Amino acid sequence: MTGDEIDALDDKPLMARIVRFRHETEKGKTRPVVVYTPDPEDAEVTARLIAENRAKNLRNSLGAKYDTAFLNSPMPGQEAVYERLVAWATNPRPDTLVLWGTVGTGKTHAAAAATGVAVSGTGQVPTLVTWEDLADAWMPGDNVSDDLMARRSRTRGKVRDAQVLIIDDMYRRKPSEYTSAELAALLANRQGSGRLTIITTNVASLDTPEGEDFVAAYPFAERVMDRLMDAENIHLTGASLRGRHA
Repeated sequence: MTGDEIDALDDKPLMARIVRFRHETEKGKTRPVVVYTPDPEDAEVTARLIAENRAKNLRNSLGAKYDTAFLNSPMPGQEAVYERLVAWATNPRPDTLVLWGTVGTGKTHAAAAATGVAVSGTGQVPTLVTWEDLADAWMPGDNVSDDLMARRSRTRGKVRDAQVLIIDDMYRRKPSEYTSAELAALLANRQGSGRLTIITTNVASLDTPEGEDFVAAYPFAERVMDRLMDAENIHLTGASLRGRHA
């Protein structure tokens, strides 16, 4: 960044007054870091820009399925379920939400919408990860390419550091003892620190016959399913919504 560019920034009330330089060891180079100091006289404009930036971050992190209006259009007969979903989103306690049901019942849409409401005004940016990517990142073994190893490391770091985490389609891939142990440890860490975790899954809650059958088939998943009994479990049912919320 040149001196003229710094002067140009300094002329703008909502732009930077300070530019410092930080050395990024991973990239082996130095880059300018702009520190913003909003003008107190522009508080209203600043608040609007912050709100717009948060909304943009939400859209970018939650993707095309993010639409809070989804919570206002429950399928007939599902009104009570959506009331529970809205109640959790406006006061997200317990800190873990599980949305379970068959394929196409709107779990991912509902998770994105509820997360958007839950973090509104907090400045927190959610992280969404699919079960396929998470399970792949946890795969043991060192005999992989450098690119794959780097991708797995990025995913693990992203999940570990997430302020708000959405795990989409938990156990969509056949569960393994290793991934179940990793998931149990992740949930224990996040619940212990009070960070929000939202999970969608086709697997039924453990207090149902279907959930008991799942644990009987995959006993190593019991730790995960048992821990999720402390979460807010919401069962989405009905006909497939595929195409209704494209």
